[in-house]
This record gives sequence, structure tokens and C-alpha cells, in this order.
Amino acid sequence: MKKVISIVALTLINISLFAQDGIGNIKATILTTTNTPLGSSSVSLINLPDNSMADGKITDETGIVFFKDIPVGNYSLSISHLGYQKKKSIM
Repeated sequence: MKKVISIVALTLINISLFAQDGIGNIKATILTTTNTPLGSSSVSLINLPDNSMADGKITDETGIVFFKDIPVGNYSLSISHLGYQKKKSIM
């Protein structure tokens, strides 16, 4: 049985936008349903509405992933980790 990545992780996303240049940063902490950090998870930043991948990163050992210099827009995160169900959330 596959485990589930916690939706709580997606509520911890911090977005910093700078109006003058339309660029921002996204920081997310990926957790399991028991609030354990999920290091080495694959996180894709998906550009909406065309579903193209804007960027992809791997979380550090504390489950943190950081996307910097991202153009302002609508995105979703796609999170995958071996042994867990893939999770996607709209920000």
C-alpha cells in the first residue's frame, strides 16, 4: 500500500512577489501525514493552464524545496517520492 504525502506541506508554501519586476520565490516543506519531513522528494513546478513544467527540484533532507526567480503566474506543485502516492496541488 502506498503512503500519502500530506496536504499540510502545501499549506506551508511561502510566495514572495515583487511587483516591479513580476518575479517571485516559492518555498515549500514536504511532509508525510505524520508531519515527518520527506527528504529527496521530486517536486515539479507546473505552469497553468498549459501544464508545462516550469522547474523541477529535489527536496533537501529536511523536506524543503526552494524555487527562485519565478515569473508571476498560476502554478501547481507535483510531488512524488518512491513508496508514496503522487500529490498535486494548485497554489
